[in-house]
Amino acid sequence: AKLAEAEAALKALRAGRPESPPPAGEGAAPGGRGSGVSKRMRAEQAQRQEEARYRPFFEQAGAGMARLAPDGHCLEVNQKLCALTGYSREDLLTRALADILHADDRPAVLAAVARLLAGEPHGAPLETRFLRQGGGTGWAEVTGSVVRGPDGQPQYLAVLINDVTPGQRAEQQLLESQRFSEKVLQSSLNGLYVYDLERGTNVFVNHRYTALTGYTLDDLAG
Repeated sequence: AKLAEAEAALKALRAGRPESPPPAGEGAAPGGRGSGVSKRMRAEQAQRQEEARYRPFFEQAGAGMARLAPDGHCLEVNQKLCALTGYSREDLLTRALADILHADDRPAVLAAVARLLAGEPHGAPLETRFLRQGGGTGWAEVTGSVVRGPDGQPQYLAVLINDVTPGQRAEQQLLESQRFSEKVLQSSLNGLYVYDLERGTNVFVNHRYTALTGYTLDDLAG
């Protein structure tokens, strides 16, 4: 799902909630025809049709979507976000989205939101950890933009949350494998030196090699 599509869906859903009906007689033309009321009814019907058009996209999107108040509290969330986090819709609507972010990542996300509210264009998506209900941590790529009213003031934030946990897990496993391999090589009683023929660079020396030759990897690079 693209951010522009998410914004369009959230705008349609918000517009599809008509305000309370006008007092009796409001907008009525002389003669009791009520032309003002009829126009309002037609506008509300068009809004409901627009909401019906975008509701399936919002609920069935492959990414988490949310409409947030300027203070960060959830005003509307889709089913994918509930599945991603493990929280029910009702539970999420009592929280700020930042409440379910990892404490170490929260300041960067809040700073990005502050920049958006200040009028700066949204930058690259942020990768952040989120806390699943019942325990566990996932990774998400978060993109957001501010929807403003006619007066230029922020009305809400449209947020798109993509699950990138599988990719992060694969990257973490690769890093752990590399650390383990280096640990094994460093523990060898033989001096080891690795040179990349294709790139023409020194790649690795272990502690034993340094002890035997007096050269570190940085020395060889120089």
